[in-house]
Amino acid sequence: GTPKTKYLEMRVVPETSQRSVLLETGEIDFAYDVLPSDVERLNGNENLQVLEDVSFKTFYLTLNCTSEDTPALQDARVRMAIECAIDKDTLCDAVMYGYAEPIGTLLAPGVFGYSESVPANTYDVERAKELLAEAGYADGFSMSIWVQSSDQTRQEACIVIQDMLREVGIEASVEPMDSQVMDDRMVKGEDFGMSSSMWYNLMGDADYAYYSNISPESTSNFAHYNNPELLQELLDAELAEIQQNRSSYKTEEEYQTALDKALGNAQNQQWRNKCYQDTYEPGSTYKPITLAMALEEGLGNMNSTFNCTGVVQVGPWPIH
Repeated sequence: GTPKTKYLEMRVVPETSQRSVLLETGEIDFAYDVLPSDVERLNGNENLQVLEDVSFKTFYLTLNCTSEDTPALQDARVRMAIECAIDKDTLCDAVMYGYAEPIGTLLAPGVFGYSESVPANTYDVERAKELLAEAGYADGFSMSIWVQSSDQTRQEACIVIQDMLREVGIEASVEPMDSQVMDDRMVKGEDFGMSSSMWYNLMGDADYAYYSNISPESTSNFAHYNNPELLQELLDAELAEIQQNRSSYKTEEEYQTALDKALGNAQNQQWRNKCYQDTYEPGSTYKPITLAMALEEGLGNMNSTFNCTGVVQVGPWPIH
């Protein structure tokens, strides 16, 4: 529709560092998504005000669980070894300049369903080497990391991760590419080893993140993670919870509707309802055991996630 004011100009500035420069020179009044390395300098400028808050954005690595080019990733022990090889505290300090915190799942603190029971940083080089040896990769292997060429921060993170993986014997080549090209290649099913990913939980709810990223039915499940046994456990848990909370339903019809919802033939809907331990039914409570269970089994695309401290400005950004 027609803009509410003719005095607001929206300017597209693709180069991240240039946005900081335009702020400092007074050419723009408000900037979004600047480099974390620029935040301290912007904070020191008396003409600028930096506003910070916690974001729902997470940065994570998608591991291709069905990769034929990198068959090692098909082994859950290898995927967990990669998790143990990456020091998220170092990433948050060295790449994000403290404007991020490690987390153990796709969910940022504050998202409904987030649990602190899942360890945020499992960094353990010796454990990583043990897992690789158990999986038959004591001498390591080679793989690729796809990353968006337009995102300087994620490229820097992947370079740091490359060094960390090398310490346990994994040689990772960082391959920057246009984000649209990268998305198209992944959507088409082109083989890759690992990719730099970001998820912004617009809904503030676990279902939104997990259905989109790990459901076998989702076109966004680029990790190609598929665990029918775990899915059945979740669905069984849903039924048990509904039955245990039968007294909380106001009518028999309401109770039967809940059962029908859990027993429905649409697996897509079932996964959405039970990709974590909350059934969305009256009287149910969230129990975060499913995430821990999934991580113990080596859930492919939940490795090395960290939450951003969102920096909203007249200055900085939500950092991924």
